[in-house]
Amino acid sequence: MSEVQDSTHGRGIADLRRAVAINRSLGPRYTPVDPLIQNEALDEFCNSCMNGLSTVYTGERAFNEARGARKLHFEGVDTWGTQLANNLKGSKATASTVKEARDLVKKIRGQRLSKEPATAASATPADEVRRQISAAQTTFDNRLEHTRKLVALARGMGAAYQPAAEEMKLESLDARLSRMVTLNDAVAATAATYGNSLIARDRLLYDAQAGAPARMDAIRTWYVSAFGAGSAERKRLNGLRVKNLSIKKLQAI
Repeated sequence: MSEVQDSTHGRGIADLRRAVAINRSLGPRYTPVDPLIQNEALDEFCNSCMNGLSTVYTGERAFNEARGARKLHFEGVDTWGTQLANNLKGSKATASTVKEARDLVKKIRGQRLSKEPATAASATPADEVRRQISAAQTTFDNRLEHTRKLVALARGMGAAYQPAAEEMKLESLDARLSRMVTLNDAVAATAATYGNSLIARDRLLYDAQAGAPARMDAIRTWYVSAFGAGSAERKRLNGLRVKNLSIKKLQAI
């Protein structure tokens, strides 16, 4: 499962599994009353966590593929817009129409495609990933809106719009715009799924009472109560760490 195991959150679950192995090595001497740290419950919890990490990985891949396709199609839209503005002028559009078209192209150029966030699921908290996704999405939404207005200017001329190039004809303009809308919507959809998987991951792994850190702490507490803080049994847990990587805001979502 190393391919889908997230390198930070997954390490914590791996250490929790090691604690379970130590528990089992004690045989009948491991007798916790707390159901959350009984071995069968820990096995089930760890399996659920790994399934959650797999879901995050799948969601991240789909999101990255969608935004890669979108970025590829959106690149060069400013040059395309300049060509459209020139075709409007060549079709004897009014000076105000040509100016509006060129202003829209300037806005598109001003909305430079920001560098996509490196959404590494292994270390990036869910809240931060969602913030990065939102910022990038706004840039593309704005570019799409400016492009939509450019196409509307050409369509508004009716039969008077006579482009010189095939790719500037209304059918081609509509096709490009439609493709941009589809790709932008695909990113929004996959981002929502990916974001939900991150929230679910954090809620499962880092629940204050039943998450991985809480369970590891409870296991240590049981060892101290059963064998003593300085016992050989307790020392076997040394080096096992489950960090709490959640964002406090998520607890209220």
